[in-house]
Amino acid sequence: MKMKLKTIVAACALAFAGQAAALPPSTASYDVTMFVSGSSALYTMIGQVATSMFEPGTIDVMWDGTATTPGGKSYRAYSGRANAAAIAAYPSLESATPGVGKTILMLNRSAGGSIQGVNPVATSTAIASLNLATCGAAATAVIDPATALPIWSCTGTQNRIPDAGISDVEPIVLESAVNLGSATALTTSQLQSLSVQGVLGVVMASPSPVMHLLP
Repeated sequence: MKMKLKTIVAACALAFAGQAAALPPSTASYDVTMFVSGSSALYTMIGQVATSMFEPGTIDVMWDGTATTPGGKSYRAYSGRANAAAIAAYPSLESATPGVGKTILMLNRSAGGSIQGVNPVATSTAIASLNLATCGAAATAVIDPATALPIWSCTGTQNRIPDAGISDVEPIVLESAVNLGSATALTTSQLQSLSVQGVLGVVMASPSPVMHLLP
């Protein structure tokens, strides 16, 4: 698990490079925003990344759901301020104040599965992500298992272009008719723009990185 965590943290840093947690999420602003789409395999891992990279006491957890109860089956988000370890590993996460980390928002979408972790990244297509303007305190208390923190419930989405993606299978296999469903297959040139690096390696797209998860 430690190797997986480090790999995902590194992938996040690639998206943070060149970019620069307040409450409630509906009024928060962030120095760095990253949107990861695709397989639900990322659910627990992205929460672990937040715990690893963010200062305790600054972390917020947002799930999709109703006005009263978060569900978290299709969309999730984590925000917080980069901690000293994250700054030491990735200096671009330090704010203008020495020793103080930037505020970071990590958005995750699993709706639609792995195909949403490959095609929209390769084509720079905007897809639905959690809309923090619709988040509020949940009337029914739910605890996020990755961070052991209570969850904000968010009722709406907004379109963004994903910065990274997660796929359970090789992108070229995912593009076969049996796996595509109603999605449009990538062209040969679009597939060739992706470079897979081993198990839990980073698949580089232009201009965004894609995470590729092998079974």
